[in-house]
Amino acid sequence: MNRLSSFILIAILFACESKKSSENVEEKTQLPLNKQLVGTWQNLALHVTMKRDSSDSVMVVPEGKWEEILKIKPIETTFREEGTYTSIYKSLSGQVMMTTEGTWSIDADTLMMTQNGITNSYHTTIEENVVTFKGVLDWDEDGENDDYYEGTQEKISTKEGI
Repeated sequence: MNRLSSFILIAILFACESKKSSENVEEKTQLPLNKQLVGTWQNLALHVTMKRDSSDSVMVVPEGKWEEILKIKPIETTFREEGTYTSIYKSLSGQVMMTTEGTWSIDADTLMMTQNGITNSYHTTIEENVVTFKGVLDWDEDGENDDYYEGTQEKISTKEGI
């Protein structure tokens, strides 16, 4: 076999392997968002801009600073396949301080979470095991959906139970 034939054979084999590899990546990213979201997620960071009359108020919790700034463990939220979710808030010592529950659904790339009759919508993207939620809601509970929320969470379990 001459050099040109060897080169062509190697190029064909490489192209076949590259195609298989990209097909595997596409299969993972083609899972519907509602399937990717099922499991338990832990807060990493958040950025909230609350609208005020005089000037906006901003709350920033960078990744790695959750406990230091908020004085609680990162919130763990479990999304179940049947459309319910539970969020658990723990003190720094690990004691459960509060649990909230509600329902969730997906419409295209938007997550809708309903708790106590109030629905918030978040543009949702998942890369690797990190989800980003972006939305406008009533974070400061002033009766106006005018606060911008952006938060990231990391998947810590693919199981549904808490």
